[in-house]
Amino acid sequence: MQQHIDPSDFFNRTWSEFKADFGNISGNYWLGNEQLHTLTQENKHKLRFELQSTSGLWYWAEYDTFTVGNESTKYTLTVAGFNGNVTEDAMNTHNGMKFSTKDRDNDVDSSSNCAQSYNGGFWYNGCMNCGVNNAGEYFFWEYMGSDSDWFLRASRMWLVCR
Repeated sequence: MQQHIDPSDFFNRTWSEFKADFGNISGNYWLGNEQLHTLTQENKHKLRFELQSTSGLWYWAEYDTFTVGNESTKYTLTVAGFNGNVTEDAMNTHNGMKFSTKDRDNDVDSSSNCAQSYNGGFWYNGCMNCGVNNAGEYFFWEYMGSDSDWFLRASRMWLVCR
């Protein structure tokens, strides 16, 4: 459903772009929020992150519950049931959040638009512990391993059938 293989601002997109899919599955890619909503409504999938730190180490995190609401809910995220080899769950603060983009600020940070500040759309809280769609130095997964392993070289989000 997502692949980010460089720290560019590729995910600095509009609401309508995130609603649909964009990119190339052999490069940076987003499946599209409408498709995510359709695929996750019956909760038949787990969510799996595969994360490569800038040090080259690979980590993973998996969630037993993953659903995305429809557009009228602003694609509200439900994510729970964490397991993985990362130090802690970086998605727990994103649970229940609405999707934000550079042109639709739905995060709970009243002082800024997180998607605009970090150059990538996502389910921001205020702002995030998981920056897999962010650009540059903000491309990270907090609590991956040591502090030096927070920053990413690549990330992938997969839907895994139950």
